[in-house]
Amino acid sequence: MREKFRKFLHEHLHLWHRRREKAWAGLSILVFPEMSSAPPHRLRINYYILFFLIALVVTVTLSGAVLWLGRQFETVQSVSSIERRKVLLSNFHLLLTEKQELLQRSREQIRSFREISWKDSNDLDNYIDSRVSPEISEDPGVASRLQQDLIALRDLNQKSEVVLGTAAHHGLHMIWNRAYLNWVMPRGRPMMPGVGSISSGFGGRKDPFGRATKGDFHTGVDFAAAPGTPIIATAPGMIMQTVEESRSGYGIYVRVHHGFGISTLYAHCSELAVKEGQRVDRGDVIAYVGATGSATGHHLHYEVRFGSEPGRNPAPFISLK
Repeated sequence: MREKFRKFLHEHLHLWHRRREKAWAGLSILVFPEMSSAPPHRLRINYYILFFLIALVVTVTLSGAVLWLGRQFETVQSVSSIERRKVLLSNFHLLLTEKQELLQRSREQIRSFREISWKDSNDLDNYIDSRVSPEISEDPGVASRLQQDLIALRDLNQKSEVVLGTAAHHGLHMIWNRAYLNWVMPRGRPMMPGVGSISSGFGGRKDPFGRATKGDFHTGVDFAAAPGTPIIATAPGMIMQTVEESRSGYGIYVRVHHGFGISTLYAHCSELAVKEGQRVDRGDVIAYVGATGSATGHHLHYEVRFGSEPGRNPAPFISLK
């Protein structure tokens, strides 16, 4: 056992010595002194050291090449990024200019809406200017163009909120009310076209019954027509009052409420065709001509009222188309 261990150790030591000798093997360089008989100098370069130096040079060269290529790539990327940013900034300026033009056109349209509804477009401009900080009127230079665009974008945002928010809402709301008021406004004659004729107008007149020596004030317009002639509503609305028996001079009459406090009254009817709470459209038959109440003949007494005020002159409403 001992002998085997000694033999194993001897073999491995012998191999180690051989490997060490091979490891120190390399290139030998002889340097002869010029014009001298001295022995040459011997430079011995180990293979491992030579391999290490070659590997080091190759590694440093490749690392430098990789770093140089990386920097070149980063430079190209930076230039490309800068170019893209220039394009984006240029497009941003163009889009900002386009949005400002659209906002200006929207402002002009809202002003037109308000002029259609009420003549207060100057009040709209004053309101917008009071809610938005003043714009910068300086000519932007090359270095401050982005800053100027950002300031213009802030002003555009403020104007958009005021113009498209508050001003547009009020403008459209007002024109909607105007359109609805125009829709519910009484217009035309309370009879079919070509039927009936005006026998008494609005205003002061002689009392037809001779009860007042100083005359009488007529609060409506009378339309003379044959008994049973259909009476039509002059505007859409809801029947707010129907009277079958009246002690007043109106006799049998009906009142229609049209909205915004506007109502119309149709008196001296012979018969009603509607009931209270019923909705009617313009042109619907609501009653028939008669001579009930204080009437000298068959006719329709037509009034236009606003709120609790007495009847107004219906002539302007009759002339509406």
